[in-house]
Amino acid sequence: MERRQRFQDVPVLKVSVRGVKVELETSSHNLYIDIDIDGSFHGWKFLPVIGDCIIDMTEGTLDNTLADRWAFDKTPCFPGDKSIPSHVTSDDLADFFKTGATGYIGGSVFAALARKHPEYDLTVLLRKPPANFKSQFPDVKLIQGSFDDSDIIAEAAASADIVIHSGDGDHENALNSIITGMLRHDSKSYLIKLSGTGTLYEYPDTTEYLGRINPKIYSDIDDIKELVSRPDNALHRRTDAIVFKAAAEHGNRLKTAIVCPPDIYGRGCGPGRRASYYIPWFVEAIKKLGKPFYLQDGSNMRGWVHIDDFVQIYISLVEAAVAGGGSVSWGREVRNSYLILFLSYLLFMVFQLNIYKGYFLAASQEASQRDIAEATAKILFAKGEISSADAQSISNEEMASLFPDAPYTGFFSFGCNSRSKADRAAKELGHVPKAPSFWDVLESDLMDAIAATK
Repeated sequence: MERRQRFQDVPVLKVSVRGVKVELETSSHNLYIDIDIDGSFHGWKFLPVIGDCIIDMTEGTLDNTLADRWAFDKTPCFPGDKSIPSHVTSDDLADFFKTGATGYIGGSVFAALARKHPEYDLTVLLRKPPANFKSQFPDVKLIQGSFDDSDIIAEAAASADIVIHSGDGDHENALNSIITGMLRHDSKSYLIKLSGTGTLYEYPDTTEYLGRINPKIYSDIDDIKELVSRPDNALHRRTDAIVFKAAAEHGNRLKTAIVCPPDIYGRGCGPGRRASYYIPWFVEAIKKLGKPFYLQDGSNMRGWVHIDDFVQIYISLVEAAVAGGGSVSWGREVRNSYLILFLSYLLFMVFQLNIYKGYFLAASQEASQRDIAEATAKILFAKGEISSADAQSISNEEMASLFPDAPYTGFFSFGCNSRSKADRAAKELGHVPKAPSFWDVLESDLMDAIAATK
């Protein structure tokens, strides 16, 4: 009773996916202990004994034999002693393989990661390295090759604890090669793969919402089943499905996350491309039509995120992986729930729910195509780039003519809805967008795009 009173305000018992997690908090420090009792549910009956041992440990009175046996940094009792648990620390988990290091997104992620964490051992795949790449990043290992070089990619992935695939997220060979290599890795590894909210477009399955608002806003928590069940013809679906399959088959050793940005604005910070995609495409189309434009009534809404805020989500995921996973839902989680009935002995039932949850949307705000077109018209008119401050509504036929080699491009980029909320990043990563808003950056992005055409 005395021991219970002394510690009654200290322990908080939590049931985790892997076992029992006991968190002890005092005014001066935090102590976290994981107790894994998987394999036999009879382990529950040992909780009172374990609790006594925990209290002995906090008081410094734990028997030396047990203290040595359970020590984090103990030495083997004999050659080949396999009783020592395998622990992962940030020093151990620091070998990275990175794709897309010179693209707008991938380059920004790479540069920010290299600067924030120079202690990480980074290896990057580049088809044509910039001339000054090695002088900018002397400690980064460079592998020259393309996404078609399966053996090179697989070998690099097999050597990495964490693979950050932020190059062409739709290149199936590259992704399959990465996964093949990662499954040869000698321990648990992490894959963070780039996707995009183009997968949410209604078109071409329906034209109902072309140029018109769709009230549906996707949450990566509340709507996770819909997000991972998109039609086979949806953008990015084919490679996303490869990750889903790998997570289902190898989830114990291959931890995965899919990062799904909306349209991105702001100037990148990588060693290659620094311009976004939407604004340059919009400027290109404006030059053809002579005015900023929208389809139908232009009320279709799209999510947006500043490149710096999106990069921070990536970095937070990487840091969580380095820490052994953190509180992130990596891929396909197996949840256990227990109904324990105490009669004359311990009874229980186990129910498992297998759901892919490592899906991270990234939108921080929304804007309609009409609002964007009208704001763009005012800016470009004031800069002397167009003859009128008015935007115009165009027809489906005019939209298709903007990109004759790929007529869907105009509808995807300027006519569809793509609405989403970054609920999982906020919940699991503590993500809070901090960068300037889309409207604050629109003028500078437009002028960068205009300058690039001259």
